[in-house]
Amino acid sequence: RDAGLRRTTEIQRLAIPELVRGKSAVLLAETGSGKTFAYLLPILAGRCCPACVALTPSVELGRQVAHAAELAAYWSSASADVPTPSAIPEFRNADILVCTPARLLKLIKDEWVLLGRLRHVVVDEADEMLSSGFARDVGGIIAATYGEGGVNRFDARVQYVFAAATMREAQPLLDAFPAEAADEFEWISTAQFGRVHPQLKTRVDDVDGAEAKFAALADALERHKQYKTLIFVNSPEEADEVVQKLDERDVVALAFHGKAKERGVVLDDFISGELTTCVCTDLAARGIDFPQLHHVVQYGAAPSMEMHVHRCGRTARTGQEG
Repeated sequence: RDAGLRRTTEIQRLAIPELVRGKSAVLLAETGSGKTFAYLLPILAGRCCPACVALTPSVELGRQVAHAAELAAYWSSASADVPTPSAIPEFRNADILVCTPARLLKLIKDEWVLLGRLRHVVVDEADEMLSSGFARDVGGIIAATYGEGGVNRFDARVQYVFAAATMREAQPLLDAFPAEAADEFEWISTAQFGRVHPQLKTRVDDVDGAEAKFAALADALERHKQYKTLIFVNSPEEADEVVQKLDERDVVALAFHGKAKERGVVLDDFISGELTTCVCTDLAARGIDFPQLHHVVQYGAAPSMEMHVHRCGRTARTGQEG
């Protein structure tokens, strides 16, 4: 109940039996479909310390995954943690370690984390992690954990799970492993994978010029001020500009970008409902769950169809309307 779960979703019904059997898998399902619990529940069914490392592209998504793990494991003594420099002693014995790839590699190098009992490696937002600046670090982690040369000192095969809401091509994933590994993966996909959720209502405003565009935004916020609204722009500078112009109209809004600590304050206020209007870059587009978010505004057009899907996917999640 605390996790908002009433029944299993399509991806959970398809994925959980395969993952319980120990199969490595690629989970492809639409945004807000329950992919996180689809991989966490089987992992928590058989754990040791640390049983799993889960890699995410952002600290915010990492904290969300760790929180989901704590909810999923409430009946057991399992623990999840997002490592920070001030909390190294606390996370060394975590059952699920959630962090960015670069952070994990540094922890391994400094010997703060020993992965001799590793059983699972999860790569969330897999298409982003395998085709961007993360790819080299993810590849290094796979090389260190896969096969006979891996870190597991009990010769147990490590299970790999890749999860994504969009994936244009499979080759980056296949390139991260030796050729013989291709047959080890189950590719599990839902019917709505890669699409905007059918329960999402969309509207396009055709405006002429920057002033008319902002006026349309301000009017929309006034008409729907009882709802939380997430506004996507294409640069940090534009986010600050929109926040300033909204402030001139006595609309309280904050920008989500910059340093992780500053982003964390904005995110906490927005999730709690203390803040109802948040202007963000695409840093907020992938994976992050915003409870009771009803409206998403694309003030700047998404740079790709995949990012359009991710932006829209911040609302109309797990069967809700948006």
